[in-house]
Amino acid sequence: MSRSTVVNWLLDCVFPVRCLGCSVLERGYLCSRCIKTIPLRSSFECIGCKQPVPFGKTCGLCRPQNHLDALYVAANFTHPLLKKSIAHFKYQFIDELTSPLTHIIRRYIKRISRQKEFSIFIDQPTIVPVPLHYRRLNWRGFNQAELLATHLARHFQLPLELNTLQRIKSTKPQALLSEREDRIKNIEDIFICTRNVTASSILLIDDICTTGATLNECARVLKIRGAQRVSALVVARG
Repeated sequence: MSRSTVVNWLLDCVFPVRCLGCSVLERGYLCSRCIKTIPLRSSFECIGCKQPVPFGKTCGLCRPQNHLDALYVAANFTHPLLKKSIAHFKYQFIDELTSPLTHIIRRYIKRISRQKEFSIFIDQPTIVPVPLHYRRLNWRGFNQAELLATHLARHFQLPLELNTLQRIKSTKPQALLSEREDRIKNIEDIFICTRNVTASSILLIDDICTTGATLNECARVLKIRGAQRVSALVVARG
């Protein structure tokens, strides 16, 4: 049992869980009514220039500077309830938010499959979470990307690799850096791929994407070790 789980159990005994949206006493942190108020994305944008593109593909102008082939974003980070939920997930160590955040992703996948007649999983990708440095993992008690990836892989019956990528350097959180150039420099050479990649298609999982620097660095490392296509699926984009 992780430290965060023990802490949350003790807190629940003293402070019963309330929905982050409506404050109603709930068995989870997002009630079924409030989770439906979070709007899902129906359009796609390039990871580099953020211009509309077909099915999240990196546009031709941005492709030389971006290693990620496509980006899929379930919702907008600007929505107050979603922003609050991700903040509690990452910085208040509430790993029980894995389930509602995964639910948002599943609704998004179902929506684009129905409306766009497009499947993210058409090439049966291997799921790979964006890793944390061991110091931050010890501090938080869990890797939020790994929790999301595990739930999604189980639900959609896709292969999951948890140790393919490793983070070997501890850097400043990307959220603390406002300039894109600083974010890119901050994550240079911080990941390694521990083995040759046998899967032709990789789907990276993370909670949030801002400039895309972290996802692009992961994609670069994976392609060096043999991945032919690397896309990414995130809950939101800031």
